[in-house]
Amino acid sequence: LSNAVAAPLPYISRPAASFATQEVQQALYPKDFNVFTFSDDRILITMAALNLAGYDYESDGKFSALRAQMREDLKTTDPALVAKMQSFYRSHRSSAREEIAQVSPYIGLALCLGNAPAFETPPLVEKLPLDVRDVIDFVPLLREFYGRSAIKELLPKYKTSLENLRLEYERAAGVVLYETISYLHTQPILFLPPAPIFSPDEEMSTDKQKQKEEENRESKENREKKAAQLTQPRMRRLLIFLNPFAPAGSIIQRNDVLNGTDTSVQRRLGDDYFIVASEQSLREYVRYGFLRFVLDPIVGKRTVEIANLREKIASLLENLPQAKEKAKRNVYEVVGDSLARAASLRIIAVANRSSFTEDEAAYLLSQYYEQGAVLVFHFYNGLQGLERVGIDVKEFVEPYLNNIDFAREAKRLEETKEARLRFEKKRLEQRQAVKSIVDLDDLIKRRQYDQARQTIEQMLQQQPNNARALFALAQINNNQPSKVELDEDSTEEEKISAQEERLSRSVKLYREAIAAVTVEEQWIASQCHVLIGRILDFVEQRQAAISEYEKAIKIGDIPKGAYKEALEGKQRPYTPSGQKQ
Repeated sequence: LSNAVAAPLPYISRPAASFATQEVQQALYPKDFNVFTFSDDRILITMAALNLAGYDYESDGKFSALRAQMREDLKTTDPALVAKMQSFYRSHRSSAREEIAQVSPYIGLALCLGNAPAFETPPLVEKLPLDVRDVIDFVPLLREFYGRSAIKELLPKYKTSLENLRLEYERAAGVVLYETISYLHTQPILFLPPAPIFSPDEEMSTDKQKQKEEENRESKENREKKAAQLTQPRMRRLLIFLNPFAPAGSIIQRNDVLNGTDTSVQRRLGDDYFIVASEQSLREYVRYGFLRFVLDPIVGKRTVEIANLREKIASLLENLPQAKEKAKRNVYEVVGDSLARAASLRIIAVANRSSFTEDEAAYLLSQYYEQGAVLVFHFYNGLQGLERVGIDVKEFVEPYLNNIDFAREAKRLEETKEARLRFEKKRLEQRQAVKSIVDLDDLIKRRQYDQARQTIEQMLQQQPNNARALFALAQINNNQPSKVELDEDSTEEEKISAQEERLSRSVKLYREAIAAVTVEEQWIASQCHVLIGRILDFVEQRQAAISEYEKAIKIGDIPKGAYKEALEGKQRPYTPSGQKQ
């Protein structure tokens, strides 16, 4: 349906009966949990170079405004330099990666580098992940691009947009943190004991004599600095980097590199978790990253128990051709991924009790299982018990690691086969209905409401919980004045009463649409909350309207959603076109 969320309301009305109940949105301050959001020049410069080098993917074929502007601003870059970058990018493409993920190694590389213009590489290149090491020779081209293109002058131009985007992601992260910590009943481990570290500004020599000479030459200040590092706890962090020059929905997560701009903090591989997210990324990915950040240290304390499961887990992976290589190589990754995926799905299930079905859960769990998270069913079922008793997740992990029925886990795909088929059939029916919905959207845009209403009512007879059809019906009801409202002989009181009844019906339909949405249709819920908020603003129920805008904000900045409109609505009351505030 249309992405437009402006629903014109024909009359100024007196306050009507309450259409909504209040709900206060809960959030935490991300920095209190070592969660930081950045706009980082290394990411921006690397992505700008890759856009010129041939990274043109966009899910809907249309670049975001900022990405399109950047490409336009850099179109005069030296063709010879562009050709060199294109040649490198083409020769390092991987058929094993989806098109949207072709830039993943380059993002990993950007995180390892120092700041512009030098973009210093890590001293131990051979220790880098294989995919990052494969593109290390892109660094000279990146330096040349920074020095010869207009990117250096252009970055300040985007500063305001990037800062606004960073604040949006920080707010979304605060909501995700609250949901996750509340569900797990735990506090994340934010500091680890001191340990020997690899520092990006020192080369590790195997020659003890040379090491001794280097130590003797070191200044007293450097020796004191290193001594302090070796006695201070290591800080664990979740670092979220904006990536507005990537396609909508692009998410890259890593914890296998060190941040190249950190020269004075003690860290080891795994201390930092990185999420590099485009402008319209799904909140579930941020949640998954934070879940790994919280759960990995808990899983890490069970190394002996997990190591003893290696052979049994390997037997589950043998017949899964789609399993990720990382899962096949690392039994700890299997456990960590399975637990985080299960927890993420349980959080979604709890938040969407009325619309999240067992068939949908079986479908999504099976997908994770096939990708290598072979304990995801086991943890998913176990977490439901955790919800009932409300204990700290730390107390959950050990007994559930020691209570795995591997014979049962081997049969999970077969056991859920019928449920998955039912859900796939439902999805197919929904997709087949999309064309009809698109046609309805066209009818609504042309204000052919009666024809559209007939079509929708026929659809709802067959699929009474079709969220898109309910949303379309609510839009029609919201936009089409009743006969009483249009009748010149009606009194003003009759018109107002008829309008109140129509708007109340519209709110009811929007709420029915919200209750019917699937996980994939959260954009409908986002738009519905904003449209309800505008109706509430119109009838002068400001606090209730703010509550609806906050619900849309909580859903996040998702494709086709109404996140920006929700932010505007929360900031100032909505006024129909042509009306004065």
